[in-house]
Amino acid sequence: MMVASLAKKQQVQEGQTALALLQGAAQSAPAPKSTAGSTLGGNINIHV
Repeated sequence: MMVASLAKKQQVQEGQTALALLQGAAQSAPAPKSTAGSTLGGNINIHV
């Protein structure tokens, strides 16, 4: 029973660490400045 408790605590801690990393990445990511209408289809490259 002790091993299961330790494994659960480690899993929770890893989940919290991953969540903190994701939140940090989301905060540091630049917000898109242009609207979707102005860039729609602007970067389509088709190779045959």
